[in-house]
Amino acid sequence: MLVVANTMVARSIGEPKMTPTIMTALKRILRSPKVIVSELAALAVTCSVGAVQPAWHVFGSLGFATLTLLTAISLSIVIRDQILTLLRVGATTRRVGVTMLHAGLMLVILAGAVRALFAAEAVVDLIEGETLPPTASAWFMQFPGLLARPFQLTQPVTLQTVNESRYPDGSLRELTARLSAGELAINHDLTLPGGRLFLTSDFSPAALIEWSPGKREAALLNSHTREGTATGPNGLRAYMRAFTDRPAAIEVRVMRGNGLLYAGDLHVGQTLTLAGGETLTLHGMPLWARLRGSRDASPWLAYLGFAFILTGSVLLFAPLAGVDPRVVCKPLALMLMLSSCGRPPHDQARQLVERYNTVVAEAYRRGDVRLIDPVVGPNEGKKLTGLIGVRLDMGLTLDSQLLALEVTGVEQVKNELCVWTKERWLYRDRKIGTGEQVGEESTDSYEMIYTFTNIGKAWMVDEIKFASPPQVGRTITPWATSTHGREINR
Repeated sequence: MLVVANTMVARSIGEPKMTPTIMTALKRILRSPKVIVSELAALAVTCSVGAVQPAWHVFGSLGFATLTLLTAISLSIVIRDQILTLLRVGATTRRVGVTMLHAGLMLVILAGAVRALFAAEAVVDLIEGETLPPTASAWFMQFPGLLARPFQLTQPVTLQTVNESRYPDGSLRELTARLSAGELAINHDLTLPGGRLFLTSDFSPAALIEWSPGKREAALLNSHTREGTATGPNGLRAYMRAFTDRPAAIEVRVMRGNGLLYAGDLHVGQTLTLAGGETLTLHGMPLWARLRGSRDASPWLAYLGFAFILTGSVLLFAPLAGVDPRVVCKPLALMLMLSSCGRPPHDQARQLVERYNTVVAEAYRRGDVRLIDPVVGPNEGKKLTGLIGVRLDMGLTLDSQLLALEVTGVEQVKNELCVWTKERWLYRDRKIGTGEQVGEESTDSYEMIYTFTNIGKAWMVDEIKFASPPQVGRTITPWATSTHGREINR
């Protein structure tokens, strides 16, 4: 009788039955240390392969998703048993540390599964002045996850300029791209509705050529060798090479079959007349750049996992070194809290200001006040509507160019964000219909304070004011002046 009672008690606290079910056997296999170590080793090998092979072919595969899900299930079984042990036996620093360490590993691995299943990436090459439509087919390479839809943005984006600088030895020093939606730089992303954009290091001149009769082509020269080819009518083929990022001329060899028809330099605007009567014209040499789009919800899960791993490691190993874990965990928790709830990053503030300036400048250029709706709140919207309307009544639009922008301060209080900037602008007024410049151009310098308000989970400009008196280049304007200072030049 006593034996039977003891057996019932043991079963009530979770001791496995003498005849395990299929689920119990499966659980025992999945939580086996050998199985878990094998799964982690397989993940390590897979990640190593992904580092040397095309990453998306590895991390977006069914095998990687299956492996990460199995590993996450194994760790979840272990974590469940550890939590039950904590509740039954009691918590110690070591037990909590081990549990958090396993939980962090599970979250990181689960993030990998989410990425393999639901993330999407795409690549596109754009030429300066080219607009990327808001469609999936506009991207020339798509890498969707197993259950993900192809990547696309919800608004058109135009590549306005590509700016590069090099070291004396010719190696790339800095590369930036100005888009209609903001500015991009290597290792910095731009968040837009639909996903994030990244700038790769691939860029080079693009030869805008026209064959006669009847064919135009934009030949993207190779980003490393600055060489490219173009196919013309009647079996013609042109081999091109540039020697600088922004050349005034390129080296061209035109062949028909194995016969060389021309070898020499071709300048922008120049037309070659070939032996068969065909012509080849070089219209321009803008730069092209490669952009990468990404839609991925897994990073926050991975960051949370790393935080658990770090905290668990402190709880587990700090006592072995004779250090009180609370001494380490308190500043660690403070840093995590500040990183998640503190001031927005400097780069994010710059992107918000650049997006506002780009959209509003385009609204002034087109004379279309409807363009400002995505970036301004009611207060600033009323002001801009009146200012743009005054120019339209006078038959003018404003052509503006941002020459320099420096973010000097950022401060956030609840749903209000203030950004301090130093800016330099070039302005030209143009007559509607002809585009003719009216009056003199003006180069102005400002120190501004932007006040953003969080409206519908988006930062909108509610007010703009001067931090110091503006420095305005021209003294006579072709329109009525305003007490708002900068706004008369916008």
